[in-house]
Amino acid sequence: MGTSLVSPIEDEAPPPDVDELDELIEPEPRPDPARAEGALRQARHQIRNELQLLTSLHALHIRRVDDPRARHELIRCYRRVGVVGVVHQLTADSGGTVSADRCLHTVAEFLEASARTMQGNCFELTLDFEPMRWNHHHATRIALIVDELFSNAIDHALPHTARAELALELRQIDDRTCLRVRDWGPGLPDDFEAANNDSLGLPMVCAVAQQLGGSLELTSAPGGGTEARLWLPTNLAIDEVQA
Repeated sequence: MGTSLVSPIEDEAPPPDVDELDELIEPEPRPDPARAEGALRQARHQIRNELQLLTSLHALHIRRVDDPRARHELIRCYRRVGVVGVVHQLTADSGGTVSADRCLHTVAEFLEASARTMQGNCFELTLDFEPMRWNHHHATRIALIVDELFSNAIDHALPHTARAELALELRQIDDRTCLRVRDWGPGLPDDFEAANNDSLGLPMVCAVAQQLGGSLELTSAPGGGTEARLWLPTNLAIDEVQA
């Protein structure tokens, strides 16, 4: 009878026990908080530099364009990138959140400066904000909405009024937050609907407001002009302890 090629079961080495298996498994490296924080700071710094580069390229391009329509659209793009950069800078400096008053104040001043230097539109700013705090995600979208509302006022209200002024307010009203932009221009046509407007800006504002769980209202203001109200849920604001 030939020799069996299969070793008897009793001759096999016993399987390793649980303790021996644990010794064979390499432990997962523990995260280094200091190293992770350093990498995050570096990433934020790189993003800030790239956004500044984009705004600089837009500004350079604007100076070289003579066509009024093309120049106007480039200025709108410059503002959008600019407000994103403003919010990124503010939130990067404070751990991913920002106070609403500081955010809105800085964004409004950036928009006023860009209108004055690039379009020759000078106007006064009236600012009044109740204290609250937003995270980066919400602050960026709210800033883009403010940019579009300011841009519409700059284009359609300021050229037709003797009162060159824009008001920006933030209020807590009952169980909602209201962000109000007001001008003293000619007001809105009776059949005006923001969501069905031919331009890209206002329908985009309505869409972003819905993403935030809010809504946009545009009405003719008492005494002349237009009032835009962005209604937001109160849960967008975060507690100071979360910051």
